[in-house]
Amino acid sequence: MLSKESLSRYFEAANFFNRDLSWLEFNRRVLEEATNPNLPLLDRIKFISIFFSNLDEYYMIRVSGIKEQIAAKIIEPTIDGLTPLQELKKIELNVKEMLTRSGCRPPALLLLITYMNANADSPLELP
Repeated sequence: MLSKESLSRYFEAANFFNRDLSWLEFNRRVLEEATNPNLPLLDRIKFISIFFSNLDEYYMIRVSGIKEQIAAKIIEPTIDGLTPLQELKKIELNVKEMLTRSGCRPPALLLLITYMNANADSPLELP
């Protein structure tokens, strides 16, 4: 049987993945397929389309939920150790890097990111 002390070490933040950041890593792998020069052009176009479609939905659903948590002044860290504001900042950094890597910056996506981050402490700045 596990003691309270040994059980508590399993609930350390380092032992958990953030669901939203993990999803971004999945979408990063989709982007990698889109930029793979060994794939036929049509396949690459399909992957970049999937990447942006996923990212669009991600901002509409997941990021808007995080923004609602910030607006509600939720500062309690989740089991992975991140507060909603810290999570949003990590998301911004990841998305900025992926958009730069993609070489594409669709106007609608840029407007969405600008809108979603209008009240954030450190809005996403694109190059």
